[in-house]
Amino acid sequence: MSNYKDATVPVIQNPINLDLQIELIRAKLATISWIEKPYGRAFIHAGTDDLGTTKREPKVYVGEREHASVMPNDNTTGMCFFYVTSPETPTDYNNVGKKQQKEVDCSIIFWWNYHKIDKTRNEVFIEQQKKDVEAVMYTCRGQEIINIIDDDSRAIWAEFDISELGDELLLYPCGAMRYNLKLSYITDCS
Repeated sequence: MSNYKDATVPVIQNPINLDLQIELIRAKLATISWIEKPYGRAFIHAGTDDLGTTKREPKVYVGEREHASVMPNDNTTGMCFFYVTSPETPTDYNNVGKKQQKEVDCSIIFWWNYHKIDKTRNEVFIEQQKKDVEAVMYTCRGQEIINIIDDDSRAIWAEFDISELGDELLLYPCGAMRYNLKLSYITDCS
């Protein structure tokens, strides 16, 4: 498994359909100064520990048949990743152009270390992170922000096992938030 600190942020060459919509947003999020690792789509990897307990964590493909965990980790200033939370739903079909409109529920999970963003501040400044993200999100077509979770670690990381993470990665000086979205995109059926 790849080391999180050294993991590259892969970019899909010639993305289509949902991957294209995610890449368009990811590329814009990459312009935010505190997002050092703007990952694309993560998938759940389930494994068992030595006691036989199933652990679920988000991982991104980083190339060469390697995956990297994107769980909170103090090796970076900040990161984000996309996690699709529903099946694709066709919403419209154009017989003439052979194009189909689809929608999917998706979350973007952000994590950061306040001290690495600004060592001079000794406070929680999450509203600045939201402002930075929303300034980018409102320039992206085909997405609708449903809600934002920024005050409940269990809800932010709901699908993933955070039981082994220490408070130092879930509480100040670290922060996290989750944007739940509806993404719309067009698929070419020709």
